[in-house]
Amino acid sequence: MSSLTDYVVGPMPFNAFMNNFMEPCSASVVSRKGVSKQTFRKIPLQQSPEKMQEALARTINENGLCPGVVFKPIVSQQADKRCQADITPPLGCFQDVEDDEGLPAWHRLQFFADVSPNDNHDPFIEFFKDSKRDYVIRGKEVDVDTKEMHKRLVRNLTRQFTHQHRTFTFVVVMFGRFARVLRVDRAGIIVSSTINYVANPSLLAKFLWRFSSLSLEERGFDPCAQPVTPHEKALLAEAIHQYMRLVDSGKARLLPGMSRTLARDVPAYRVTVTQESTGDNTDYIIQQSFTPERNFFGRATRGFVALNLRDLPLYDSDPDALAKCLVFLKDSWLVSEEGAQTEGDIYMDLRECGIAHIPEVFAAGCVYSDAEAYRTDNSQITVTNDWAYKPHRWRRTLRCCPRLYLHYRVVQELLFPLSTVPHAKELVQVIRDALQCVIEVYAKARRLHRDISYSNIMITVSGDGRARGVLTDWDISRQLSEGSTLRHRAGTWQFMSVNLLRRPDHVHELHDDLESALWVLLYAAMRHFEHTSDFGLYIFDDKSTHPGSGIVIGGGAKLAFLRLFTGHFKCPALNTIILSLLRFWDDYYHIKDPEERRARHDSIQENPTEILQLFDDALASPDELWVHGAAIPEQRRTSMFGNLHVSTPSSQSSKEESVGSAQNMQKRRRPSTSVSENARSRRRKA
Repeated sequence: MSSLTDYVVGPMPFNAFMNNFMEPCSASVVSRKGVSKQTFRKIPLQQSPEKMQEALARTINENGLCPGVVFKPIVSQQADKRCQADITPPLGCFQDVEDDEGLPAWHRLQFFADVSPNDNHDPFIEFFKDSKRDYVIRGKEVDVDTKEMHKRLVRNLTRQFTHQHRTFTFVVVMFGRFARVLRVDRAGIIVSSTINYVANPSLLAKFLWRFSSLSLEERGFDPCAQPVTPHEKALLAEAIHQYMRLVDSGKARLLPGMSRTLARDVPAYRVTVTQESTGDNTDYIIQQSFTPERNFFGRATRGFVALNLRDLPLYDSDPDALAKCLVFLKDSWLVSEEGAQTEGDIYMDLRECGIAHIPEVFAAGCVYSDAEAYRTDNSQITVTNDWAYKPHRWRRTLRCCPRLYLHYRVVQELLFPLSTVPHAKELVQVIRDALQCVIEVYAKARRLHRDISYSNIMITVSGDGRARGVLTDWDISRQLSEGSTLRHRAGTWQFMSVNLLRRPDHVHELHDDLESALWVLLYAAMRHFEHTSDFGLYIFDDKSTHPGSGIVIGGGAKLAFLRLFTGHFKCPALNTIILSLLRFWDDYYHIKDPEERRARHDSIQENPTEILQLFDDALASPDELWVHGAAIPEQRRTSMFGNLHVSTPSSQSSKEESVGSAQNMQKRRRPSTSVSENARSRRRKA
């Protein structure tokens, strides 16, 4: 992340920050020590960050400014090989207890301080430079490149939240003699005004004293995620090992990333999931997320292999009992919108409509701190959004428009990604099942999924080894009420329809989801099966930014691909279905007569099963047409394509993009989208 423009609120006056966010509610408040005006005068400024960190830690610890915790540079606590060598780890505040498992410091971190010895290295200088209150103590303004500071801050926040379960955290940024205090949640950052802690050490001491008096929940820790006992941790480890033994014996499919679940540097937690319809609680054991968090702000979806503690007694006599209690737990922060259904409610509605090819959901609900919070419907939510819209005199960051997020968990059956398909026929079957789900939901529930993607089409495997497709992640789906329109671009960029990419104000319709199925099939086929094509995977990432409006558009490479693809998939049946789908959508997009195109559009909307028939015809092909359908081994995929990053919804701050009105969009001239030299050459010949 190169900029925090959309996430910063402030500068809140320092004393107001203390009174709003750091008033301890606990009965036992630590007695406050007096602070000498000389306390921080020996801090070595204008030297290296490491020397400044060591001096700060020594001063705070020796003077007892924050009882019950200890300050240490994180670099001295661990050898975290994932830390980049050129990034100085922050100064950490830790629980004053010994680490009995040799784990890295991040899991015990209470908060961290980002330290720079230069007075002018304020990460928020670009946001608040019109605030005389902040600049009068520093003299003249200076130009500071804050992008690297922002990257470092977000990188450390992501690292902290990866190792912990939190609703928010505090951060101190220190630059020379000055400091700011931050409160950070998934919606954004509330920033205090600048303090000069060298000239007025009582202000920093006030923060440290109040922090030491806060409970763990008041410090931002999620009370619904508690450290496990050694016995519970051993249960999870044994469950994973049992499952891996089933994989070795051919009785189960390997789930990519499952081995990361037991990462030694991440502690295990017992998390509570509250069923929103009944209020019943179920506990699960989780450890390392196997879906990496690529963006700190927004939805921040994390996926865990979890052990269901409630079902353990059901399999007492089964040697594979623990493995059968493994489930998938999704932890995320949902955008809260008036009238919008939660994902758990959506799944219940789809079940009542008899929809096939959706996951089996065991529990789903908002995260509540305790039973009383459930009774009062007081779920865990972000607060940055509240302060962003309040008309405070001190607020300077007018561009910040954070949304309200609520903490949500879903527990469902273990499913497998498309990367695990062993054969082309299974891939076609799985995509066909997901497409059937889209069509049924539209017909029976009048709902659009709006994010048909490589990550959301999953595979379920029955006891006899039969694989079928499942469509997951319905949290941004929308029901079509009478006369409603969905004038928001939503979904995962690589798999959006050409219309959505070219026209951000395009009303999302059924045929957009139907077309997305083609791009998912094509992407998976190009990644996992033998083919010859001079088109690269770049067609999925093709985009450009309008120089006037700043709106990102795309679709040009996909449109060219529909007409100009001359490649060949080695598996005949796979090649046939892909060419049939390309021809289907190429015919649609190249109808020039408006009335004829509208008629074709309406025909697809009213009879989408003709696309299903293309899949059914391919699946009915004789076995000899499925030869050469074995998937490329994983090692060869990596050497051919590298570790291609797909911007899945979990890596986006939001899966929806609001756009301007259609009238405004008509005034914006779109630039042409480039395609490869080979594509341009073939176009000229055509």
